[in-house]
Amino acid sequence: MSENSPTIYIVEDEPLLHERILYYLKARGFKIVGSSISGDRAVKDILIGGIIPDVIVLDANLPMLDSTSFGKVIKSRYPHVKFIYLVSDDRDERKLAEVRKLGGIALKRPFPLSDMMSAIRSLTQT
Repeated sequence: MSENSPTIYIVEDEPLLHERILYYLKARGFKIVGSSISGDRAVKDILIGGIIPDVIVLDANLPMLDSTSFGKVIKSRYPHVKFIYLVSDDRDERKLAEVRKLGGIALKRPFPLSDMMSAIRSLTQT
């Protein structure tokens, strides 16, 4: 990846998957500007701390965080930010409709990490 690689923020509460995603993307040259295992921390980092990534990889089923509401708030403040939602059930049409409305991509677990890299590239191609 070049110096112009998209910046990524990861929000995933499952520690092993969180670490796998972090390691995989770093090893492929993506710039990770932050990561969190809690929605609260992500809110603080992005909305209060001013960490503004190009792409947020977001667990769609975090406890105590409505991922689609979070996405709407982020998009209203930072319209350029893109989302990859990690979903457990791709039959939840309401959630998938919200993901599409936000211009995001949903990846159903389990997924090959190469699919995440493809999704990032798809979202950030100019």
